[in-house]
Amino acid sequence: MNAQRLLAHFDRIAEAPDAVARLRRFILDLAVRGKLIEQDRRDEPASELLKRIRAETAWLEKEGKIRKQPQLTAVDSASKPFMVPKHWVWLQLEGIGTLSGGMTPSKNRSEFWEGNINWFSPKDMKTDELVNSELKLTAIGMADTGLQLYPPGCLFMVARSGILKRTFPVSINRVEATANQDLKVLTPFVKGLERYLQVMFRGMTDFILSALVKTGTTVQSLKYEEFASQPFPLPPLAEQHRIVAKVDELMALCDRLEAAQAERESRRDRLAAASLHRLNNGADAESFREHAHFHLRYLPRLTTHPEQIKQLRQTILNLAV
Repeated sequence: MNAQRLLAHFDRIAEAPDAVARLRRFILDLAVRGKLIEQDRRDEPASELLKRIRAETAWLEKEGKIRKQPQLTAVDSASKPFMVPKHWVWLQLEGIGTLSGGMTPSKNRSEFWEGNINWFSPKDMKTDELVNSELKLTAIGMADTGLQLYPPGCLFMVARSGILKRTFPVSINRVEATANQDLKVLTPFVKGLERYLQVMFRGMTDFILSALVKTGTTVQSLKYEEFASQPFPLPPLAEQHRIVAKVDELMALCDRLEAAQAERESRRDRLAAASLHRLNNGADAESFREHAHFHLRYLPRLTTHPEQIKQLRQTILNLAV
């Protein structure tokens, strides 16, 4: 997909509710299935990336930087939620990186808070990248509670929140930070995977929410063990970079379309209000007929959301009395 084709088809869906939001989801869905860009046979195969991940994992275990990782099982077809190109590989999340979480130190201990260590919570998960937290811990707070300090390049994910009914927030920390108990943090074994993994999680949001989130509880939460053992698709590293670049390009275009759509809606609202004002304040029968003819002619375009219909009903009642 390229920007020209996207623009060519946008007019067909522009009037639909949440048109740009749907377009964003469509782009991410194509990306995670390997259908957004063309494959390049010259790329180092994903199997080589798999070897690098396993080698790095073994080194980290040997150096004592991580605990011994569980033995990964073979990925069967039933656990793959969709098809991907044959040269991609599927790997359980716990084979991609370590998954851990945090906690909230006592708010009654003033010496724990107002320091300079970023402590991220779901309240901070509003941007693609995390650079500053609303609340910060002190070194005393970190040491006393045993919280883990994550290096830049990890993926912070909302793991317990009502927001998991509709979306799965994932952000990348660009500063050292720790987390509260409502977040899970994935620390990739190999650096440089985080942007593709972020795109991958967003492209698989519907699957994650339907298959890997607990339902029927007061607050939704990830099924941690199933999430950790779920296989995810990995393309070759070079292809990952091209996917991320294409997604960034198309998302920037979506931003422009969203801004243009908002401006169009604003103009439509002003036009509808002006038209109803003329109907309510017609100087004579001839001008009233002219204004009424205009409004009826363009009625579908002047009543695209409930508030405009409400205003039209009120105008009709005003005219009646």
